[in-house]
Amino acid sequence: MTESHPVDVTCSCGNVVQVKKWRSWCTKCGHAVYADPKLQQRHKWNYWYLTLIFIGTITFLVYVYLELIMRFTFTGE
Repeated sequence: MTESHPVDVTCSCGNVVQVKKWRSWCTKCGHAVYADPKLQQRHKWNYWYLTLIFIGTITFLVYVYLELIMRFTFTGE
């Protein structure tokens, strides 16, 4: 994305950040600040999607460990 005119956006912490591209970082709290609210909503959905994928992967790996590895380790088969 090319640079556009700078936009002043207020962060949730109250700091005013000048956004020159589609996203910038707040210098006070370190959160991402977006020039377009749709991009901020997409970022939020992507964050939760990746969190659920990570938790699902860990849950699956624990299940595989308990069902496959632990079953054959203690039964002696």
